[in-house]
Amino acid sequence: MKRMVVSMTGFGETVIEYGNHQIEVQIKTINHRYFDFNLRTDMNLWRHEEQLKRHLKEKLVRGRVELSIRFKESEYDHFSPGEAWYQMMDQQIQQIKQTYPDTYTYMIDHFPDYNPAQAEQGITLEDLSPLVPGIERAIADVLVMREKEGFVLFEELSVQLNEFDHVLAWLKTHQDRLREQHYLRMVERAERLLQKQNIYDKQPVYQELASLSEKGDVTEEWVRIESHVKHIRELLGQSGMIGRKIDFYLQEMMREVNTIGAKANDERLANHVVNLKSTIEKIKEQVQNIQ
Repeated sequence: MKRMVVSMTGFGETVIEYGNHQIEVQIKTINHRYFDFNLRTDMNLWRHEEQLKRHLKEKLVRGRVELSIRFKESEYDHFSPGEAWYQMMDQQIQQIKQTYPDTYTYMIDHFPDYNPAQAEQGITLEDLSPLVPGIERAIADVLVMREKEGFVLFEELSVQLNEFDHVLAWLKTHQDRLREQHYLRMVERAERLLQKQNIYDKQPVYQELASLSEKGDVTEEWVRIESHVKHIRELLGQSGMIGRKIDFYLQEMMREVNTIGAKANDERLANHVVNLKSTIEKIKEQVQNIQ
């Protein structure tokens, strides 16, 4: 089976030389149901936030993505704006505090690391062309890491899916015995009841028990589970967003396993049901990180 699994966990970083400045670009990604973008920067880049979001979504598709674009700290070691500048900033901040107290509180609560010197030093870019090479390098690093993580996920999922193959093979081999044992147990219980009630015409009862034994057959359930396992393996060999599709099949598989558990009248089959439920839960956890 061709491996195409891609994780949503990744990290990439690079440093861009821009004039006399060094700008650090970092991209961190973790799992998320959709594409969730967060920009962290001490530069004046907020006007470009939507453009950056669209660009990263095109490349990374899904997950919680944090893009950090910052000056390297060493750039501020010798920056001194002067007393007049601080007085001007202090006056503006006090005015905000008096006129817009809610806004002032929001600023203090949500921007605890705000540094006026860095904000003044920040660069306003008319377009993102100076940053593009660095962003692309960081994205490339993220994609490489996502592929490596995807390989690990693929191997783990393959092992878990093999557990279903094992149980399904056992069911195919023992289905006739399981059906016969189920019927004989019902007959034994029915005969004890009939004897206690002094009922001698047993033929109608046997016919009803034969019908009930068919309802206890789990063939349809394991056939559907086998089909779901096949579809999951096919998805693992496809590109694109496959995580949510696999999760859908896992929900269907859990329903079938629960039905088998309700019908189970064999100790070994009951144990297999417990193991399959545990396996599905393990796969569901792993699938949460698949793109």
